[in-house]
Amino acid sequence: MKKVLSISEVVGERTGPAGRMETCATAEAVFDDTKSQLEVALDSFCRPVDLRVKETHEKPAWLPQSQVVHSQMDVSETLPASKDIFRSWARKVSEAAAVHK
Repeated sequence: MKKVLSISEVVGERTGPAGRMETCATAEAVFDDTKSQLEVALDSFCRPVDLRVKETHEKPAWLPQSQVVHSQMDVSETLPASKDIFRSWARKVSEAAAVHK
């Protein structure tokens, strides 16, 4: 398996019981040469904004469930496809965060 992309992005912010929290979307993409298959693991979490607080990752029920996307393709298409899949995921997580500010 060849690593294609590892990315995380802050897509929202809210105030919770522990104070201000960032909502993050993540993706880890790998390519299996033997199957010509891209696999993108998508996840999301909330973490404290305050740098003085130990970073923890919370997974409130309102966040989208983690997903793994599989797609057959040529190796040359993996990076653009991974970015497109992540952008779509980040938008979904951002929309969920906007409802739960």
